[in-house]
Amino acid sequence: MADLLLQLLSLPQDDARLLRLASAAVLLQQECSAKVQWSNAEMDAQRAMILQVQSTTMGSESSSAATCWHFVCSQMLDATQQRLPIPGRNELVLRAAELLFCQPFSEMTQVETALAQELASI
Repeated sequence: MADLLLQLLSLPQDDARLLRLASAAVLLQQECSAKVQWSNAEMDAQRAMILQVQSTTMGSESSSAATCWHFVCSQMLDATQQRLPIPGRNELVLRAAELLFCQPFSEMTQVETALAQELASI
């Protein structure tokens, strides 16, 4: 779980992959609630991307990177299913830290401090 947190922290705030996954999550939610289905090549590519992220275990990316993207994908899909705002990078970091440390975090500096203390004790 610490690797997941480190992977998330290493992502830029405006990482294009986060935006693409968010867009794909919205598409999938809209398709679930729509009565009429239609598709184009871009929509097919977004669906394929979600399926790839969900099924990747030990592909070309490292295991920790694959775990990171799987976590991001699941968080975004959960948000769209619950009709909540899609989490950005910082919100994803806070959520991962709460799972890792079993305590609430409200600021990135709190996460960075807790992670630094954890890594120093290893």
